[in-house]
Amino acid sequence: MVAKLASGDRLVPEALESHPDVALLDIDLSGTDGLTAAAELCEQLPACRVLILTGLATPDSCGRALAAGVSGFLVKGVPADDVIDAVRRVARGDRVFAEQPC
Repeated sequence: MVAKLASGDRLVPEALESHPDVALLDIDLSGTDGLTAAAELCEQLPACRVLILTGLATPDSCGRALAAGVSGFLVKGVPADDVIDAVRRVARGDRVFAEQPC
């Protein structure tokens, strides 16, 4: 299933209903920010892997993502094939992190 949400506030309720294997999130979401939503999702639905894809990549945001329990962190601008590969790897249980800024 693929879902596109307009607000980070809807992430956890939607995921609890649809049980996705992977959630691909940006940090900059309206309502609840992506890192807060990721932490809530990892806590409430641990079977769902979270991959962050963001243009707001800093060492601090990467550290917060790690603390939230995400399985991956990529910086926007990477080739689409790299994003697809990361989603597949995260779904298999691997961890995928960009060298910078993490």
